Amino acid sequence: MNTKTVTVTLPVTVWGRLASIADKQGVRVADVLAHAVAAEVTAPTFAPGGKTKTPNLDDPVVRHWKDGLTDREICAVLGMTRAAVGDKRRSFGLPANKKAGK
Repeated sequence: MNTKTVTVTLPVTVWGRLASIADKQGVRVADVLAHAVAAEVTAPTFAPGGKTKTPNLDDPVVRHWKDGLTDREICAVLGMTRAAVGDKRRSFGLPANKKAGK
């Protein structure tokens, strides 16, 4: 894969969230950042009504949703707000996962 090294200035709070995510996933902050940027610039095209034709299986929200995580659990893993996770999940037309017994 071709790569380019760049310098990025981030708020300390954002760096802390990235470091926490990277630590949980056992990767480097640069890997988390590169994945997030790649996911954003390769975002799927949307059908009428704002829903994608098929979920982007590379999207971290979709991956965790497929693993059965709730929106709350996904936001804890990815460092996103619950609203952002819910909006992303709904944009793919995916229902919320419920905890067993609820």
